[in-house]
Amino acid sequence: MGNIIIPVIIFLIAGLGVLGLVLLERRPAREWSEQIRTIRDQAPVVPLNDVDVIPEDVHLSDLFTTDSTPVYTGTQRIQGLVSAVEKTFEVAEHSTQAMRVKVKTKG
Repeated sequence: MGNIIIPVIIFLIAGLGVLGLVLLERRPAREWSEQIRTIRDQAPVVPLNDVDVIPEDVHLSDLFTTDSTPVYTGTQRIQGLVSAVEKTFEVAEHSTQAMRVKVKTKG
């Protein structure tokens, strides 16, 4: 195993060296700052004040919207969205089971 690691490392370093030389030939290092400035100027600016934050204890009715706003623009972490969806499904499943029990008792 140790015999194969050294040639693989040498091959990777040589490959990165060749890739670096190709990139330097196409885009000289003295132009990098100009290219970064161009990319920064072309990047879209997204205003943060248009975002509606929904709390983690959200209900299904809070997730639906009637206008063109995004449905869910999140909590501070993805776990908040996961827990909100899980709570919504649990409430929906509980409501469905309760309705089935009522239909069975009437029928």
